[in-house]
Amino acid sequence: FYLHRRRRPVWFLAVPTLLMVGLPAWALSWQLFREGGWLATGDWLLVGFGGLTLALQVWMVAEAALLWPKVRGVVEESLPPLRAAA
Repeated sequence: FYLHRRRRPVWFLAVPTLLMVGLPAWALSWQLFREGGWLATGDWLLVGFGGLTLALQVWMVAEAALLWPKVRGVVEESLPPLRAAA
């Protein structure tokens, strides 16, 4: 988003982003839903935290997808300069 807001190229970030989002989601899903996984063994604490983590990741990706077209060229305001300590 930082680069996209400043109208800089972001195409080179596509593969790392997909890897950083996709691989952990795949690994967590595999742990949850495979035969002999957390659901099959009844490890409900891990199932709860895993499901919550996957839900938060889906939410984060959905929020980013909704905001992506709206933020191009919208730069946040600069902070005022710091005052010298007395």
